[in-house]
Amino acid sequence: MLRTLVLGKLGVSGHEITVKEALSRFDKHVSGETALDADLRSPVYSTAVKHGSQQYFDKVMKVLRPISFYW
Repeated sequence: MLRTLVLGKLGVSGHEITVKEALSRFDKHVSGETALDADLRSPVYSTAVKHGSQQYFDKVMKVLRPISFYW
C-alpha cells in the first residue's frame, strides 16, 4: 500500500524518473509484453493520463472501457 501511495504521488507530481518508468511499464503492459501488478495499475494509469500524450489517455480508456462497474 505504501509503495502504491508513494509512486502515485511521485508520478502525478511529475517526478521525472517515476514518470518515465510509469510510461515504460504502461507501454509494456498495453502491448502484452509484461503484466502490471494490480497494486501498480492505479499509479501507472494516473501518471500515464496526467503526463502522457493524448495517445496515452486513449489507451487508458481502451483498457478501462470493457470493465463493468455494475453488478
